[in-house]
Amino acid sequence: MLFGTVACDSSDGEGNLSLAAPAIGQSEERSTEPVLLAFGWSAVEDAAEYAYRLDEVVGEELHPLLSGKTAATSVELGGERGRTLSLGTTYRFSVQALPAEGVTLSASAFASVDITTSEAPIALTVENLTYRSARLRVEPKDGALLYQFAQIPVEKYLAYDSDMAFIEGYDFGYYKAMTAAMPWVKWYQWMEEASKTGNSVYDTRILNPGVDYMLYAYGVEFDSSNEEGPVRVTTPLYIKNFTTPEWKATSNCTFDVEVTGQELVEVTDSETGEPFNTVNVTVEVTPSDDTEHYYVAFPQSDVVADNGGDYGYAFALVLSMEQYEGISSWFAPGILSKGKATVSAIDHGFSVLPGTKCSVLVFGVSELGLVTTAIQRLDIDAVSEGSAAGSSSGVKLGRGAFAGHPAVRQRL
Repeated sequence: MLFGTVACDSSDGEGNLSLAAPAIGQSEERSTEPVLLAFGWSAVEDAAEYAYRLDEVVGEELHPLLSGKTAATSVELGGERGRTLSLGTTYRFSVQALPAEGVTLSASAFASVDITTSEAPIALTVENLTYRSARLRVEPKDGALLYQFAQIPVEKYLAYDSDMAFIEGYDFGYYKAMTAAMPWVKWYQWMEEASKTGNSVYDTRILNPGVDYMLYAYGVEFDSSNEEGPVRVTTPLYIKNFTTPEWKATSNCTFDVEVTGQELVEVTDSETGEPFNTVNVTVEVTPSDDTEHYYVAFPQSDVVADNGGDYGYAFALVLSMEQYEGISSWFAPGILSKGKATVSAIDHGFSVLPGTKCSVLVFGVSELGLVTTAIQRLDIDAVSEGSAAGSSSGVKLGRGAFAGHPAVRQRL
């Protein structure tokens, strides 16, 4: 494909002369398995090279995918393994002319074009993406197609040399591990039971900020009479890549936190029935915004460090409470505080070990379990066993996880 040369200069909006923007003349899908896009543009006089980028168009937002520079006037883009382009997706290609050495003109404005790839046999969509959650949609063109789908970090996929090696090693391996624990059920029976037909929608809350993920799906058939090959993969592996955004505060609310008391309490382990001592730390929290819902945690300081610091701990805590305590709405009564409040460790199921360093973490939480504010942290030294602090008994707590209380909240 041939293009002419653009020689006109233009202004950068501040009165400075810049190179002319390239004129994009080629925008096409070269192949679908894998998706390969080709773009070409006119040469620009006095340009030494061209900077380009490819973004995914998601609603009103652009999600960056690829970028680079070339001295040529065309590129062919398909991504790389683990970050390939997807079917049924709109992309925006942009290219900019860069001046040659000694040229007084500045770089040109970007020229852009949108292109939508062919419809996928299994359409994959990621919606409502946050730093820890997303809605995943799987919509096969053939409503009778039996298929598997899941979402994983891309690094797990890259541990395998091919798509088939990934399916057999990772997916088959997942179900074989279930059979190892419950050998009376064949691994392919687990897989068949988990397979879907028709459209599927799944809301996930197990993502981490700033991580590359992939939503994937593929067709399957089962033949229980064939012990050597009971599962047949009937389609290519279809992949939709996405990257979770980094966490950022969505509220400017801040918190004043004051320790108002420490009480040595004898409690009973709900599982073993044995007594042990814990420190019931009480704090008074005053938010700058009385409408903000917030949570107060009382972890051991070393546990916070083991979970990657304040935010890593808070993210893990929210996820664990959803998984082990069945929280679906964080605005249900008894979970979060609002306005000025007095909160104690035992109220939230935390056991603070006597004589240890404890941290009080206060942070805003949305109804869907998103951390909304910067975390306010207050480090304290818990009273020791022989201190003169007040004591009481008769409280029944468990040392273990969220399911049985305080200890798992310490270990995460």
